[in-house]
Amino acid sequence: MFFYKSALQKDRDYPRGGKNLNKKAIVFGGSGFVGSHVADCLTANGYQVTIFDLIKSQYILPEQRMIIGDILDQKAVLKAVSHQNVVYNFAGIADLDDATTRPVDTVQLNIMGNINIMEAAKDRKICLRKFNICVQPEGWVLPL
Repeated sequence: MFFYKSALQKDRDYPRGGKNLNKKAIVFGGSGFVGSHVADCLTANGYQVTIFDLIKSQYILPEQRMIIGDILDQKAVLKAVSHQNVVYNFAGIADLDDATTRPVDTVQLNIMGNINIMEAAKDRKICLRKFNICVQPEGWVLPL
């Protein structure tokens, strides 16, 4: 899991309605468990959130935007990343059973798809940053 953050952006967490209100974040793989929680956390912190996934998220909030797309489609990924401040990526095949029964699909999605996202972020001048998730008794803690 990784995310990209604009080089000029500060690593500060502002409450809803604060300085993040005009910041845009896209979450690739945002229909899944982790991606949907990250999308909700970003929304709660004032980001305008777009979810990009193969299937519509059953967890999407009314204020979030959904793009149905494939990370193997370079043009779709590049268009989706345009005008974003932050790019989170949780897309790919994570299930080990799927990975062993669909090895070619796994390589294409997990390597080539992720390269498409990294190239799009690079083309839009969004820098690679380290991403960690911490789970504490109170819930998710994400570096925004």
